[in-house]
Amino acid sequence: AWLWLWCAFCWMWRAAYYADTFARRSGLSDRACSVEELAAVTRYFAQNAARLAGQVPRDGEGHFAADRETVFQTGPEVYENLTREFPCLAMDSVRAKPIFFSRLQSRLGFTGVYFPFTGEANVNVDAPVCLLPATVAHEMAHQRMVASEQEANFVGILAAVTSGDPVYQYSGYLMGLVQLCNALAPVDREAWNAIVQQYFTQEMASDWNANNAY
Repeated sequence: AWLWLWCAFCWMWRAAYYADTFARRSGLSDRACSVEELAAVTRYFAQNAARLAGQVPRDGEGHFAADRETVFQTGPEVYENLTREFPCLAMDSVRAKPIFFSRLQSRLGFTGVYFPFTGEANVNVDAPVCLLPATVAHEMAHQRMVASEQEANFVGILAAVTSGDPVYQYSGYLMGLVQLCNALAPVDREAWNAIVQQYFTQEMASDWNANNAY
């Protein structure tokens, strides 16, 4: 029985890794970039995250406080703008679901998981709410057969920031900023420090610290 389950998992999901990548399907280039280009994109994401940080719901202490249920309800709409530019991502959107054992998923290091047997995107709701919308968009990228984690990050962030919803946009820019800063800091610490000092607002710093604590 376990062998058949493993075979079914391979047929339903692992085979996606042998299909054309999103880069090939979309015609985009996934070439390496220079440190200067990396710093410029990091600065762009920081600017937009700072611009949107004050437009999202926050609690009395300034923490990101968007309603989780609303985030899940909005999820099926976030790909509408992106699919106009990249028809290869078009599909009837299926709402993502919160993981019941989210605390266990945190212990295992997962913020979400795509379940190929039902085609569902499942998201860890134990993680900080500030990155929940971007994680929903990431897992919905897997539903569109974007298999690799790196490409799913790219597609999910792109869907979030082009969605027109400030909550998803902010979360997308923040998740992208985390990825970009992790790449920039080891190669140009000075540029990274300059971006942090210039663009990190109090609200952004609060969300950043909450994610680091998690």
